[in-house]
Amino acid sequence: MHLKPHKGNLKGAAHQAAPAPHRINWKLICLCALGLTMIAFAASAGWLLIHAKDKAVEIEPWPEAVEEVFDDGFPEVDWDYWQTINPAVIGWVTVPGTNIDYPIVQAPAEDPDYYLTHDVFCEENFYGCPYLDAECAAEGFESRVCYIFGHHLQDGSMFSAFANYSDQSFAERHQNILLQTPHGKQRLTVIAADVINARNQTKKTEFADDNEFRSWVSELLNESDMKLAETAQGAATTEAASAQQARLTIFVTCSYNLFSNERTLCIAS
Repeated sequence: MHLKPHKGNLKGAAHQAAPAPHRINWKLICLCALGLTMIAFAASAGWLLIHAKDKAVEIEPWPEAVEEVFDDGFPEVDWDYWQTINPAVIGWVTVPGTNIDYPIVQAPAEDPDYYLTHDVFCEENFYGCPYLDAECAAEGFESRVCYIFGHHLQDGSMFSAFANYSDQSFAERHQNILLQTPHGKQRLTVIAADVINARNQTKKTEFADDNEFRSWVSELLNESDMKLAETAQGAATTEAASAQQARLTIFVTCSYNLFSNERTLCIAS
């Protein structure tokens, strides 16, 4: 039997009606294609969301690791955990009433700026990690002058709040800085803040004797833009006087007021 009768000759059809030619159901095909496209889009969107979530996690400074706060106001730090993550973790800084609540690492001598671009996990991360200057490594937090550096970021994280210490009222409300190590705790008091052009001013970590140190501290405090270490009459307070005999901790971050390479120094004792 022929699938299609010969033209002008119906005998080949054996008196059976010729079957209708197959028609392509374009509507059904379009619906199927649309469905497959939507499935593929949903799968792709889901992958992008998961991927974006992973990326967001990657740029977080670090997960919550402080479990509770002691009666003295110091947060509890799991030192075993953090020093397993990174043996360079040597301290923790907390400023009540701000976002500052971070581990401090020791900057390596072979790469002093390493933690400007790497986090506490030693992964590349623009948040960086607060670090004690490499020149303070020998004596750590017992150095006569400790310089601790951290980024100032638009989201207010890391050391951003330290840039606010040039404001007198902010400084008065946030005078206490809690600094702890695996071996002890220090309650620091902010005594001054200075906004500097980092191109023209360098840090000083070595002093010939006590007299040079005291002279340097006196000059530093006198030139500071914000002073909590003086009364209205200009007399030195106990904190300022003791700073000249002991040591200073200076928290350093970028600020954006006057200079292209500006830093704010928050000076505590």
